[in-house]
Amino acid sequence: MSRNIKYRATGGVDYVFDFVQLPGTWRAYIVWQPPYGNRATGAHETHRLHDGRPYVCWDRPIATEAQLRQVAALWAEATQHYIAVGVFTPPANRPSVRNRTPVRSSQPSAFAQPPARGLRRIFSR
Repeated sequence: MSRNIKYRATGGVDYVFDFVQLPGTWRAYIVWQPPYGNRATGAHETHRLHDGRPYVCWDRPIATEAQLRQVAALWAEATQHYIAVGVFTPPANRPSVRNRTPVRSSQPSAFAQPPARGLRRIFSR
């Protein structure tokens, strides 16, 4: 099952994801996102994994589409923050997620907690 989903992040910036149900989990493939500008675009810095196309990095199986919506929203908000200030963390009063992309340095990830229920913005198909 695959679903093309649009998320409107803070500042009115749209992200497009392809929500795919896999055995035992869901995955949010990144169809469109704003450019990173002068920020680093590596997998670790941007919290993306690849299997031929980029998808949102997450540290455990995602059981439902509703949970995936929260993960994708959180990633989009943290990406907006990264583009603006160079730090990949959600804006204030937002939860974090764990970065499981390959680490090339000993620097710990600051993106390290599960999403909260209050993280909801505009999703559309």
